[in-house]
Amino acid sequence: MPEGISDLELVRVPTRIEEGDAKTETMSDETAERMARTRFIVDEYTMGVLDEQEAGERLFRHLFPHWG
Repeated sequence: MPEGISDLELVRVPTRIEEGDAKTETMSDETAERMARTRFIVDEYTMGVLDEQEAGERLFRHLFPHWG
């Protein structure tokens, strides 16, 4: 984990994108791809492929690409 962060909890929540008066349960391909990558990193950690440090670093770099 990056310095200053002790715990990270990912919570699945329903996603809704609203455009004007129309509401849709769909999301952009880019958003779906980023969510899939996040899930993949978490799955690798759960399966023991990545340790806590590696998973935390990969998630941080994935979620905050402009921070170093």
